[in-house]
Amino acid sequence: MQNEFSKIEKLLEEILVEIKKVSGNLKNNTLSSVIIPEAEEKLYKQAIKLITEHESVSATLLQRKFRIGYASSARLLDKLEKGKFIGPANGAKPRKVLKKK
Repeated sequence: MQNEFSKIEKLLEEILVEIKKVSGNLKNNTLSSVIIPEAEEKLYKQAIKLITEHESVSATLLQRKFRIGYASSARLLDKLEKGKFIGPANGAKPRKVLKKK
């Protein structure tokens, strides 16, 4: 049993080394730092498509439509604001969509 764990651990280390070679931007030596940015980019593109169909957007809208938590929806709003797709925060009010279809 101990030998099997050693083999698995060695295999995981080899995979991590290969990911480092391919990605070149592995943060904190974790797989999630490679996988999550790709998922976030896909979500960002979906969010752009969604918000262009609305007058305003909120964290709650993103949470409901994409079934994500508040932290993820807040990061997404920040990214959309940086991309000039939505206006700045105004308290708890929804943000105005700047770019539409």
